[in-house]
Amino acid sequence: ADCALVLVQHIDSAFTDSFAEWLSAQINFPIDVIENSVPVAPGKIFMAKTNDHLLLDERLYFSYSAEPIDYSYRPSVDVFFHGIARYWQRKAIGVLLTGMGRDGAQGLLAMRNAGKLTIAQNQASSAVYGMPRAAAEIKAAEKILSLEDIGQALIQHTSAKTHR
Repeated sequence: ADCALVLVQHIDSAFTDSFAEWLSAQINFPIDVIENSVPVAPGKIFMAKTNDHLLLDERLYFSYSAEPIDYSYRPSVDVFFHGIARYWQRKAIGVLLTGMGRDGAQGLLAMRNAGKLTIAQNQASSAVYGMPRAAAEIKAAEKILSLEDIGQALIQHTSAKTHR
C-alpha cells in the first residue's frame, strides 16, 4: 500500500506499547509506535506514543511537543490534524471516531478547508458521541458514517485513482 495510517489515541503513555501490541495482533499487521523525529513512510501504521502532542512538520517528520500546554486531551488529534492541513500536500483522509469532548473538530475543519476528505463517526455507532458531534456541528466532516461504513469509505478512497 502507498498510504500511511496514523492513530492518535487519548491514552496514557504507560499503556501505548501494550495497546499497540494488542491492536497489531487483532489486525495482523505491525504497528510502529512513533519515536521522536521519524519520517512518515508509506505502507505503515503509526501510533502516537507519548502524553505530548504528535506533530507533523514541514519535512514530513513526526515529533512531539508539550505545547499547547493547556489542551487537556493528550495527545490531541486537533494538533496533528492541523499539521496535516498545513504541511501534507498529498492526499489525506481525516477520521474522527467516538470520544468525549471536542478534540479533533477544529483540526478536522482545517483539513477539510485544505481540501482533504474528512469523516466523523455517526451517533448510532459511537460509544460516546462528543468528538464526532463537535465536528459535525461545525461542518468539519464531509461525511458522517457508521464505523462499518468508515472502513468501506477508507478502502474506496485509498484504492480509487481520483481520491484526494
